[in-house]
Amino acid sequence: MGAYADFLLAQGSPQEVIELLRDKTEVDTLLLLLTLAEQELDAPSLVEHVELLRDRFAASRLRNDQRHLREEARFTLHLLDRPKIALQLARANWDTQHEPEDARIFLQAALAAGRPEAAEPVLVFLERSGLEDIRLERLTRRVRTAIAQ
Repeated sequence: MGAYADFLLAQGSPQEVIELLRDKTEVDTLLLLLTLAEQELDAPSLVEHVELLRDRFAASRLRNDQRHLREEARFTLHLLDRPKIALQLARANWDTQHEPEDARIFLQAALAAGRPEAAEPVLVFLERSGLEDIRLERLTRRVRTAIAQ
């Protein structure tokens, strides 16, 4: 369900995401996707869901639970607009997770924080692994261009 909701967001269909996930707020990842869709539409429940996510991530940190660092980085970057902190979270997440979505948030956060060189570990991994993903290729080009400037 999360992958499908993420796909819908990427396709510019936030209303469909809201309809799909409206009552699925008990799972952090689904709540994050719902909240991202609400942000695009400036939905009335946006503020409530941002606060709920903020509380859940704070509780995870208190438990020293790092399973949702990718989601917290995404939340921090896209909903709180705090790219430097999002970059720290994405870097910590990258230490243990190397999935395409982990690379994506790391690259996005590095660009947003004005620190494209910080994404070097992701660039090296993508080069060595041969992973092909059109979204990552676009981001990688943007990061490399920003580093060269």
